[in-house]
Amino acid sequence: VHAPLTDDAKAKILSARESYYEPIEAGPAVDANGVAAPKKGRLARRLSKFYFEQRVTPPTDEEIAEGQHHAADDLATVRPAGQITSGH
Repeated sequence: VHAPLTDDAKAKILSARESYYEPIEAGPAVDANGVAAPKKGRLARRLSKFYFEQRVTPPTDEEIAEGQHHAADDLATVRPAGQITSGH
């Protein structure tokens, strides 16, 4: 059967989404003949902006590796369990 996936492989698979989704750019308000752009084009741009404007792009392999490096550094500096770190 299949071998289990490593954590690195899981992270890559989960973040492997197409990252080319961007809002549709607004075209000219009128064409070369002075005719106004159709309203359906404006609606498409507004819907595209609504869906994709605040989209967070998936991390790259380099960003994942850097994040794991920082996580390892943080784990090395964590105090042992049971120590109170706040004033409460």
